[in-house]
Formats: sequence, structure tokens, C-alpha cells
Amino acid sequence: RKSPKIKVVGSLGRGEPEDESETSQPMRTRGFHLPGHGSPHTPPVEPPVPRYEVSCPDGHLMNAKVVREGLELLRCLRKGGSHEIATCSECEESIAHEDAYYRCKECDYDLCTSCARERLGLPVKHLFRGSTKPLLDLFTGDILFCGPDFYGVHHVILLCSRLENVTDEDIISSLGAEPGVETYSAQTIESTQGSTGEDTWWYPSRTFIQRNQYDGTALLVADWPPHGDTLFIAKTPVPVKVMLHPFRSPSPDRPDFQEALFLQVVEDAAEDSKAYGWSTVMKAIYAYQRELNPDKYNTEDDRERLLVKLREHWDKPPICATVAIKVWQKYFEAICDDDEDQAVKLILKYMPCYCDTTTPSSLVKNLTKCGWVLNSGLEG
Repeated sequence: RKSPKIKVVGSLGRGEPEDESETSQPMRTRGFHLPGHGSPHTPPVEPPVPRYEVSCPDGHLMNAKVVREGLELLRCLRKGGSHEIATCSECEESIAHEDAYYRCKECDYDLCTSCARERLGLPVKHLFRGSTKPLLDLFTGDILFCGPDFYGVHHVILLCSRLENVTDEDIISSLGAEPGVETYSAQTIESTQGSTGEDTWWYPSRTFIQRNQYDGTALLVADWPPHGDTLFIAKTPVPVKVMLHPFRSPSPDRPDFQEALFLQVVEDAAEDSKAYGWSTVMKAIYAYQRELNPDKYNTEDDRERLLVKLREHWDKPPICATVAIKVWQKYFEAICDDDEDQAVKLILKYMPCYCDTTTPSSLVKNLTKCGWVLNSGLEG
């Protein structure tokens, strides 16, 4: 693939460019492109997660939290800029409004993501100055949460490949990577108000992420639509958090992950996608934290009715969180073949959300009750 034209924009090719001084014009995608795989520069670490839930000292299940949409704007207007919203109950480090953290509401107990990693059995390394941190190995099906922006909103992007190291010198130079910063890319898909594929409403692209190898923090810096010749570079890089799905390693209590089938579901869902819906955004904010309670679907008839309702929600105009929810739910339906009842059981266990009424912050909270793990960056 030849080196691209460069265009600096304010929203990663996902909206109208803010800098009109560039002469190259963006090219829309042509259909949907399924990715290949590559090898990262830093050896990836597949996280050995012996358990998938964080508990407080009293044994209560903690859930991950990111700032809630809209409310952060009110806080910023009152206090101005970044500010502390909590303190880690273990290490006593401050937790800022843009940070992810885990919380037990019953005990008023908070954990920063580093201390939560210890509870999850993930490695937490106190490195000497100048040493580097291992790269977290991302999988197809993991979810990126980019932000938050000024309004406290995270943008949700679904990964369609693993990370691969970027070796194109023109791209690396254009992205302005400083010493100690590694550049990676992955195939992704998302729903956004600013960009679409040529033949799909959802927006597939090759997304570029830079990682500080000393602290593991990650920033989304650019995207490149397939078959286009323009690299869209963000004026301001966007912090990236990662939600790791629980199917990354075999387990007797859940089906093995079938990557080829998952990507086929992504392709089919993209071809059937609808335009981003602003009215759907308002409904999702209004219905905040609405989740599916498995205890309400104890009979096969109940689950049959739920599947009918889920399919109705799949047909609604999407928001950014819709893509990850809809694809994973349709994937569970696909791996169960004709066993629709088993598909609903998997949905209730691992993705118990309505795809059109779930905000990014609510998705984070709900999924960390279901075996998903939130990471603040790309530290393995």
C-alpha cells in the first residue's frame, strides 16, 4: 500500500475537518474491508487473568466507571478543567475525571486501574527509570473507549484485528512520534455522525495508536479508511482505554472464540447498518444504566420474547456503543446455530444491553459485571 496523503483534522476523519489549509481531499471507504494480521514491535503479553471480577475487601462486586456523559460538562463549568473525583482506597492516588476506576458503591470504596489490576491477577510492575512496560495484546472483539471529550463523552470503537507495528517511515514521521513512543495500528469499525463507508453507514478504518513504552499510556492519533489515499491525523490525540473481552483464552465454561465467524458477523452487520441517530443518543442518555437482568428471563418463553425485542433494537438507528453491542449479540446468535435459547443465555451473561439505549459509560459499568476487564492503556 502506497504512502498516503496527509490531512490534519479535528476529529480523526470522523467529522468535518477543522483545518482547511490542506489541499488533499478525504476519500470515503469503498465497502467493508476485512483485515490481515501483523506482529507488534514490542512482544505482546496475553494477560493471564485467573478471575474476571474485582471485589472490595467485604467481597462486594466492583464495577468499572468512566465519567458519565453530560454531567462532566456541568462539573467543568463549575470547577474548570481537570479535577479529582475520587481517591484510590488502596494507594491513595488521586483519580481525575478523565480516568477510569473501579467502585463499590455500598462501601464507598474506589480503586484506580493499577490497583484493580492486582485484584484481577494482572501483572503490576514497578519498573526502574528508563525501563519499558510490556505491550497489552489486543484481540479482535476488544473495545476501545476514546476520550473523554469536553462533554464527558467517550467514543466507542470495535477492534477487528490485533495490533500490528507500524513500520512505514512516512506515516511515523507524519505522526510525529517522539523517542520512547511506539506506533501501532489495527483494523476497526464504528458508528459516527461524521464519516461512513462508501457502501456502509458504519465507518471501517485502520486506526493508529501511539503508546508510551515507559508508562503504557495510549493515544489515538489518526485513521486511514481502506482503499483511500488520505491519512487523517488528529489535531489533539485522544486518550484510549481498552475493554478486554473474556473469550481471549479457552475456558470450559464458555465457547471458544471463533475469529473468522466474528469478522463475518461484523461484515454482515456493517452491510445492514443504518445512519447514526441523534434521537437515539437522547434516548440512551435518558435510559442510562438500563440493563438486562438475567433473573427476569428464567423461562425459555421469556428468552424467546427477549430475542424478538433485541432484534427490534438491532434495527434502530445506532450510536457509537451500538456497534460493539450489536456485533457481539449477533455473534452469540451465530455461534449457537439454531439454538436461539442458548444464544440469549450468552447475551444475558456477556452482553446484557440494548444496543440503542446504552451509553459508553453505562456499557463500561455493565460489561465489567460480565467478565470484561477495563485497562487504562496498553500496558500488558
